[in-house]
Amino acid sequence: MYWKSKGPSQQPARVWIYGGWQGLLGFLLLAREQLPIEQIRSFDLDAQSTDRANALNENWVWQEWKFRAFTADANQLQPLRDHMYGAIPNLILNTSVEHFPSLRAASGEETATWWANIPPGCCVGLQASDHERQEETSHSMASAPQNFADFSLRFPLREVWWEGEMRFIYDNWTLRRWMRLGRR
Repeated sequence: MYWKSKGPSQQPARVWIYGGWQGLLGFLLLAREQLPIEQIRSFDLDAQSTDRANALNENWVWQEWKFRAFTADANQLQPLRDHMYGAIPNLILNTSVEHFPSLRAASGEETATWWANIPPGCCVGLQASDHERQEETSHSMASAPQNFADFSLRFPLREVWWEGEMRFIYDNWTLRRWMRLGRR
């Protein structure tokens, strides 16, 4: 997989997207052709979103499943064992970690099952926000990080290639968005 600065090897990306919704991220990655991609697998709990994602990316679904969305719970995925989805991913993206429930471990620490299931050494791209406009979404925000430091602590990376925070200010609300790219 390519990164223009430091990063992983130069093999094409085998991408798994957790919380893929309508498939727009997969579409953008494939249409922009900025990253060599072998295949993309998109996972969402909502079957209607899965259908829409496959329709949006129909051009790549027809190309021997270069893109394919599945209705599945990311918390149940086992990247090293779930061969029914294709090759083992070398890049896992979750652009909405605040929508995924976290569990309290016996030690009292909070952990996310989907995160615990990502194998060490896998490349990841993570995003979260403090967006609280719940009237517009049915998704839970119970696991939302409080700030960038909390986000970084919850999802520690062995190598960090890029990280940052951006604030969005609108007329009647604001939000912060955090992102980290690196190796788990």
